[in-house]
Amino acid sequence: MSSRQGTMSNRRKLARITTRMPARVRKVSGWWRRGSQGECQVMDYNRFGAGLLLARALPVGSRLLLDLNAGHFVLRRLPAEVVSCVRDGRSYRVGVRFYRNLGELASGQASASLTLLYGLEESLTPPPVTG
Repeated sequence: MSSRQGTMSNRRKLARITTRMPARVRKVSGWWRRGSQGECQVMDYNRFGAGLLLARALPVGSRLLLDLNAGHFVLRRLPAEVVSCVRDGRSYRVGVRFYRNLGELASGQASASLTLLYGLEESLTPPPVTG
């Protein structure tokens, strides 16, 4: 057996924060951004992406607009793209990312939404335990 780890191990740049945040999702279709809407739960989160729990499947590559409500922090019409969708019991676990391509991240010029998501990530992170 090979001692090499699989290609999917440690694929995220930042660990995700486990949370149970309500959200509204709208699948964008067409020029006028019409599409179907629904409620979902944000299961885990970081500034680059999130794991959602939805009642129905979404095709990979779908464009979404999310409304996140963390109680103290509300974001409306946050653009996202579906990168994975896996059945999880009676619901679907959908992975989304908040950036379009790696060039957007590598340029160092974060979009306004990524800047706000960084603030949300900082507010959800528990303080370190000292002692």
